Parts: sequence; structure tokens; C-alpha cells
Amino acid sequence: MARQLEERQLSTAEALRELLESERQMEVARHRQEELGLSDSAFTVFWVLTSEGGFPEAPAREAAERIHAALQEHPYWRQNRDSDREVRISAYREVLRLLAAARGGMSREQRSQLASKMVDRILDLLRRGEA
Repeated sequence: MARQLEERQLSTAEALRELLESERQMEVARHRQEELGLSDSAFTVFWVLTSEGGFPEAPAREAAERIHAALQEHPYWRQNRDSDREVRISAYREVLRLLAAARGGMSREQRSQLASKMVDRILDLLRRGEA
């Protein structure tokens, strides 16, 4: 958004609207996290699985809690390749499980590619947010 504003592709009013909408979405997310009683990392996973993956809340929450457990088992996953691999395997397994249940019409290859993209997205958010 900042780049668009600098390049005059976005008006000040539009930028303000986008910022206010982002703030509103963050407040909704914070409230939802409190309702669910999830840690920051578990909620990040849950949010990606439900909002971007479109998975139902109950199985997404269970998967998020299992992925969070893997993160807890490997607290240095950001710095240690072996730990990162273990967390990635756990997350991949959980996302594949969700995909198999929710999208049975996808080929194994399609599920694998989508799972890989979702796990990359989740771990990228966790790395950036230090959740």
C-alpha cells in the first residue's frame, strides 16, 4: 500500500480506508483469538487454515493445536534446520489430513502442492510475527 501511495496509484482516502479496514480485521481476529483461548502461534495457524484455506473451524482448531504442539517441542525451529524440518513435517501432515477430508476430489499431487503452499504461508507468518 505504501508503494502504491508513493506512486500515486492510491489516493489518501483509499489508503486510509484500507488502513481502517485492516485495523478492524485485526480487532476481529484478536477478539476471536480470545474467544478460542488459543496462543498466538496456534491462532495464526487456525486463522490461515480457516480464512485462507476455507477449512471448518473444529478440524482447523485441532490441527492448529497439534501444529502448536510441534512448535513447542521444537522451540528453536527458526534457527535449527532439523527442528524446522520436524515442525514442517508435522504441519504438512496436519494440512494434508484437512485437505483429504475436505477436498476428496483433488488428486494426490494437487493436495500435496496446496499443502506445501499452506505450510510455507503458515511458517512464514510465524517467522515474521515471532508468534
